[in-house]
Amino acid sequence: MLRRLLGSFILLAFASALCLGALEAAVRILDLHGSNFIQFDPHTGWTHRPGAKGTFVSDIAPGVKADVSYNQLGLRGPETTEEKPAGRKRLLLLGDSFTESEQVPYEQTWGQLVEDRLNGRVAGKEAGASASAGAGSGAGYAWETLNAGVAGYGTDNALLYLRSRGHKLDPDAVLLMFFTGNDVSDNDSGLNRKVGTWQREPFFTLDDGTGELVLHDYPLSPPPNTWSSRIKDGLRTKSRLYLMVRDRLYKAKAARNQNGAGMGSVPSAWGVYRRSNPAEWDRGWKLTRALIAELRDECDAMGVPLLIVSLPTGWRVDLDSQAELLDRYPDMKDKSEWDFDLPDRRLEAIAEAEGIPLLSLTTTLQRAFHSSDQPLYNDHLSKQGHEIVAGPISDFIRQHLDTD
Repeated sequence: MLRRLLGSFILLAFASALCLGALEAAVRILDLHGSNFIQFDPHTGWTHRPGAKGTFVSDIAPGVKADVSYNQLGLRGPETTEEKPAGRKRLLLLGDSFTESEQVPYEQTWGQLVEDRLNGRVAGKEAGASASAGAGSGAGYAWETLNAGVAGYGTDNALLYLRSRGHKLDPDAVLLMFFTGNDVSDNDSGLNRKVGTWQREPFFTLDDGTGELVLHDYPLSPPPNTWSSRIKDGLRTKSRLYLMVRDRLYKAKAARNQNGAGMGSVPSAWGVYRRSNPAEWDRGWKLTRALIAELRDECDAMGVPLLIVSLPTGWRVDLDSQAELLDRYPDMKDKSEWDFDLPDRRLEAIAEAEGIPLLSLTTTLQRAFHSSDQPLYNDHLSKQGHEIVAGPISDFIRQHLDTD
């Protein structure tokens, strides 16, 4: 009897392994999910695995995928050294997935295109007005963009990255890409939990009395080193099937959280566009201003300038997508209650008050939408979208930095 049960168990285990292997192969062959590049980090919560390589596969836009690799510093792009080479100037890029840009090959990212323009490596047809402006760049040195963007990062993570590792790269300037769609909620732990995107990380609050930043859970304690956690780490690194199931469950939970906490029929994450909001959104904006000011102060202490570029969410650019959105959430048609330009204006007011140069890409992308025969967004920026924003960003950098 025992031998029969043992045989049945072995057969069941073999069949299960065979089935899981077939499903794993199907996920990879059919490109149903991409690779994982993330690991735990005590300073920022998570970061890229140094030397990680794999494939990004979008679960939002069918057909969008790219080969992705990270260098030994955990930066997206070619190998480089922590110590800045002689004759080199460095622009450190901070931000979230719109900076990271896993949706396109690295040579097509706005970060690499900006480096090309600063070094005069782009043909006039592609660079437009930027080509002639950059033709004299590189006299005595070459610019190097260091892409430290990580999906899910807010301004708080960017600040902690600069403190813990970014300053060691000896940048000559720091550029923060601020995504107005969710960076405010990413910065505030209460809002982050409400909109369903919270992850375990160090976080900031504002002291009620002084208004100063208070850092919590720093450094972050590592996950327990148990056999189950080691198995999960292995699955996160090796199994796309595991990642697909995990991410589907995560997104379903986030959707339930948003709908459960929503303002009427509109997902709570879009409260950033609402004229009248609960106090939590005002708190999120106050915290965001304090984080930006602290990031500026960190750059001042390093003796380098901070520049900010703001990017809108795709449906603010693509009018067809916006029309579909408003049909789905008709409450947002009430312009007395909803203002899609509100995040841009609030960020501009912060930058002006703190004395930080800011470039908003909203108008540039909205104008390009009417003249482009290619989508500017698919899953994040498309190849065309990266090309559109690279020129204005390069010109903005030249206006505020000595690039010649």
